[in-house]
Amino acid sequence: MPYGFHPGQQVSHYRVKRLIGSGGMSDVYLAEDQQLQRDVALKILHCQHDGEGDGKFDFRHEAQAAASLNHPNIVTIYEILEYSGYPVIAMEHVQGRLLTEIIKDEKLSQIRCLNISIGLCDALSEAHGKGIIHRDIKPDNIMISSNSVVKIMDFGLALYRDKMMITKTEAISGTYSYMSPEQARGEGIDFRSDLFSMGVVLYEMITGQLPFKGEIVAAVAYSIINENPEPLQNLRPDVSADLQRIINRALEKNLSARYQKIEDMLDDLKWLKNNLDKTFTDTSSLASKTLPSIAVLPFRDMSPGKDQEYFGEGIAEDIISSLTKIQGLRVVARTSSFSFKDSSDDIKEIGRKLGVASVLEGSIRKIEDRVRVTVQLIDIESGYHLWSERYDSVMKDMFDIQDEISLSITDRLEVNIGDDMSEAQTRHQTENPDAYCQYLKGRFFWNMRTGESLKKAIGFFEKALEIDDKYALAYAGLSDVYRALPDYTSYSPREAYKKAGELAHKAIEIDNSLSEAHASLAVILNNTFDWEGAEKEFKKAIEINPGYATAYHWFALYHVYRAEFSEAIEKMDKAYSLDPLSLPINRDIGTVYYYAGMYDESIEALRKTLELDPDFSLVHELLGRVYLKKGMHKEALDEFNEERGFRRSWRPVLDAWIIVTYTEMGMKDKAESLLRDLKEKSLESYISPYSLSWIYFALGDEERGFQWLEKAYKEHDSWLCEIKIDPVFDKVRRDPRFIALLKNIGLD
Repeated sequence: MPYGFHPGQQVSHYRVKRLIGSGGMSDVYLAEDQQLQRDVALKILHCQHDGEGDGKFDFRHEAQAAASLNHPNIVTIYEILEYSGYPVIAMEHVQGRLLTEIIKDEKLSQIRCLNISIGLCDALSEAHGKGIIHRDIKPDNIMISSNSVVKIMDFGLALYRDKMMITKTEAISGTYSYMSPEQARGEGIDFRSDLFSMGVVLYEMITGQLPFKGEIVAAVAYSIINENPEPLQNLRPDVSADLQRIINRALEKNLSARYQKIEDMLDDLKWLKNNLDKTFTDTSSLASKTLPSIAVLPFRDMSPGKDQEYFGEGIAEDIISSLTKIQGLRVVARTSSFSFKDSSDDIKEIGRKLGVASVLEGSIRKIEDRVRVTVQLIDIESGYHLWSERYDSVMKDMFDIQDEISLSITDRLEVNIGDDMSEAQTRHQTENPDAYCQYLKGRFFWNMRTGESLKKAIGFFEKALEIDDKYALAYAGLSDVYRALPDYTSYSPREAYKKAGELAHKAIEIDNSLSEAHASLAVILNNTFDWEGAEKEFKKAIEINPGYATAYHWFALYHVYRAEFSEAIEKMDKAYSLDPLSLPINRDIGTVYYYAGMYDESIEALRKTLELDPDFSLVHELLGRVYLKKGMHKEALDEFNEERGFRRSWRPVLDAWIIVTYTEMGMKDKAESLLRDLKEKSLESYISPYSLSWIYFALGDEERGFQWLEKAYKEHDSWLCEIKIDPVFDKVRRDPRFIALLKNIGLD
């Protein structure tokens, strides 16, 4: 008999009422369950089986698994039947509309698209947790009930569909439009295929059109495999750039760059929805009351010998640190303000670029133990001085002068300081002016971030501690230097982090209210795989000083290592808002995007950093890594060589990336020659075993690759923080040895 039912027909204990839907591979009828007195949907599939073939077995296995799902966003399967050789499924009847119809008839708001997507991701999370892949996420399989509840249909049917001979071309084409590249190529799939389809559905909800199109199936498949969709901004200029990033990552053709699990996409969608929900409240609040804002420029050195630059910067930095602790005052962070040192821009232009209402500028003139400090607080809109003062004193009174400047600023800006300028926040870390000067010199060279400058910084911090061994800030500064040494030199991470940890603990022991010390300790704990401890210290640092941009910056990298990209982007956005011209923050925005698989966004962020400073450390190296991942080998080598060209100290990791690039270019002899040179250098200098593992994996020698990874683990190589998200390991992620290593360092 032909497939299909007619009204009044009896199918087991179901009485058919009417046809309610028809598609390329099934028809759906409204029916009455005469046993339980309820309406159900009966779906009959357009494929008859005369025997116990493989297709029939697969269908029953999948459908039975799907029937075990119990989730408010999944249509419930009640029963699996067979009628005249045709598979029949009895399922929950949902009164509502198909998402296909809604997209056709309405222009959906961002919030509504996010609400629907969150419901879909919740459902997929339930299914994926039970090992079930949908395989056919598309608007035709999504119902929106009359009370706006999202319902996914057809769990368990897609694998069966793949086994069927479908003769309706339009059905094939429609399904193809939502397929992942691996599906379109006929390859094996996993849960990430559903995530790609989710990206297609979300794109279609926002724009009203499909991201991959074609007149025939082959054209659609080609587009899915080879082409990028038109950017959302071209079609919906009102949508958030964050939504574009989420869709880009879901639609990544490279499996390792795509979301790795549905929960990650769900977290990003919820984060964006929360941000959009707060927009109206935040905008209203800002409209009614604009926070006072200020930028403190580095004080100009007017000393005869022109040798007090560090001192002028140090005074300004201390004032910034004091002001950031005050609620109700927005203070631009050090690196952004200091980027205008020696600038030819006038004060009004500087204020406009930094987005502040007032600017504090000043000068210092130091001769022996005498110092003159001149300051002016300027209103950007009018250009008038709100306040100015000149101080002539001896060095030992400098701390009192800094406090007076901070209090005068809050008074002139009419900021109610309350208890913010408490004794704990205004007390001085040292009362010795000589120790203070040595500390300022240490921070001056620390901020340069080169191998040579870091070594100079160590000397000055150590001199400060020789003068005052209770100087907590100097211990924190010295900790920061040792922590950074492996990033900029060939210094052993194991030795560096041990020393840095001891120094950070010492700083906290002296002063537990020091935000810098808690942030420094957090990074050490982070790099030694104490994730719980690191999170606690980052939160403590931010609690003490919510205006400390560096704490947010480093906390963002913590989230990156754990593949928590939505949290990482949120923290990095906060760091950027506090310090928009910071070179390390701008660079590491590119780092976050790189590890999130958002390569074009990473390139854009890194190029922006190079516009700020074309020679800033590690930017060219990171840009080379992005190009390498995109298969742009010549460009990658150019960037690696550019980084090497202006470095003043040898960095072995850079050599490792060059070797990997030659390997991927097929120049194996060249790569092996450079590897021999690198191993010879390792006899005299420390070389990260983690970076050597990259090379062997690239060369196809997995055994030696894992040997070097094991050595990296034993040596507490800090690069292992990146192992979960580093694309260099994509080919071995399923290896039991790799999985065990992730577990050992707490990143499973």
